[in-house]
Amino acid sequence: MAPVRQYAHVKVREVRRDRTRDELYDEARELGVDGRSNMTKDELVRSIAGRKAARTRAPRKRRG
Repeated sequence: MAPVRQYAHVKVREVRRDRTRDELYDEARELGVDGRSNMTKDELVRSIAGRKAARTRAPRKRRG
């Protein structure tokens, strides 16, 4: 089995691959993924995982 790429706290595996490309496209649209109309199903899965990871990152502590 190939290693799972991990983006922060969201793994590509956690994005349901059993969904259709159209379903993934709709989710990518809701998340604001640019270039989604030209993406393959696998590219949509990776982009969605990356976008979700960006949303779940903890804010950095301020030094002061």
